[in-house]
Amino acid sequence: MRRHSQRVALIKGCLQEISSVIFSQDSKLLAAQGGAPDWSLVLWQWEKSKVLASVRTSNPLGAPMTQVLFGPQESVDSPVHISAIGRGIFRTYRLQEGALKLLPCGLMKKAQPAFTSHAWLVEGDEEKVLLGSEKGEVMLVHNGDLRGNISVDAEAAINAIVPTSKGFAAGCSNGSVSIWEREADHRLFRRVWQASVEGLLPGILSIVLTPSEEALLLSTAGHQLLKRKLTGFHQEEESAFLPLQQLHHSAEVTGADTCLRRPIIATASLDRSVRLWNYVTRTCELVKEFTEEAHCVALHASGYLLLVGFTDKLRLFAILVDSLKQLAEFQMKACSDCCFSNGGHLFVAASNNSIAVYNTYTCELTGTLRGHNGKVRSLRWSDSDAHLVSCGTEGAVYEWKLKTFKRSRENVLKGCIYSCALASADLEHLYACSVDGKVCVLEDDEATGTRIAASFDTGAVLTQLCLPPNAPL
Repeated sequence: MRRHSQRVALIKGCLQEISSVIFSQDSKLLAAQGGAPDWSLVLWQWEKSKVLASVRTSNPLGAPMTQVLFGPQESVDSPVHISAIGRGIFRTYRLQEGALKLLPCGLMKKAQPAFTSHAWLVEGDEEKVLLGSEKGEVMLVHNGDLRGNISVDAEAAINAIVPTSKGFAAGCSNGSVSIWEREADHRLFRRVWQASVEGLLPGILSIVLTPSEEALLLSTAGHQLLKRKLTGFHQEEESAFLPLQQLHHSAEVTGADTCLRRPIIATASLDRSVRLWNYVTRTCELVKEFTEEAHCVALHASGYLLLVGFTDKLRLFAILVDSLKQLAEFQMKACSDCCFSNGGHLFVAASNNSIAVYNTYTCELTGTLRGHNGKVRSLRWSDSDAHLVSCGTEGAVYEWKLKTFKRSRENVLKGCIYSCALASADLEHLYACSVDGKVCVLEDDEATGTRIAASFDTGAVLTQLCLPPNAPL
């Protein structure tokens, strides 16, 4: 099936950025709320790339606007209504004679809180608007007048509201989700169901209900899409929020490693989590969340031991079926990299400009490698585990002999910030990459010891190097 796309031309100088966009119910119209400084609402007949109308929605102070919605339409001939909300602002417009006409609103005669979300609610012949605020309240508005006030959550903002056949569903910035239904006297709403999303960034950004209202879909501030069944919630049946896709990191990935014995990859991230991925099934097998950011990670060759480096410590974990069990903790400030030896009997960890060597099975410190004048960025073992290659921000690449804990080769290029360095299988060459995109090949020289034999510019920021096994380079 061929896919078609069409680009809508924005008004020059009007919409430098867009804070909200929505299609009409028949998908023929497109409304977009622009950002600062004009805060203009523009209405298009998008198939013809025709601008039907535009209007400034903010107040004279330039209060930010957050969301626009089309009002419900009974037929194609029904008048087009558009609502817009912002910080202390609620406005409703009708498309009339090629312009968006502002409708009267008694609610705006008094100061109002910052509105964060809203939805249209149809009850019989009446069309009402639900306004969610940063104070955790939902206001019920009819014909511009306040008809009721519902306290959903006193500790969080209402980030999302969707209407249901009997009321509405609301999602809050603290991860709380609730469903409200009309009381028998049709004057008040009561909460009939509530649940919470767990995690470090659980805030709800949007909510969608399936047409049958049997399931609820939502997106979170942690960049996750979740689903939860709603059938039988009146009987308090247990259910859980399930991911619609793999649980990816929500922040920068700071480290990754793999192993020989198991088809897994470990990743660490600034979202304060470590994840284990199966690269055969392409699924996330384990997620472990911490209270601090993880800066590096290393997998043991067996696939059952894991090192994680934090800001002020290094931790050794055993990988269980569905969790990580801490085995040891090492006080180590600014742990920038860690690595198990190929045989798995040793591991190294970098802290600022020093490198510590530990016995994996006794957790005893066997030696310390000192010599870098800058922060150590990378640690790589040789194939035989007899040597270790390190590089730092001062432009130094060192090869260490683990038997004596002394440097066997070195090269310093001042002004260069290396990000990774490693040795070839035969130890004849060292390879290093820098943040300015250069890859250097180092080899022995009788006069200078170690020299840069070749270098080339990749034109990209390089963070890691990897050599294919048993491949001549």
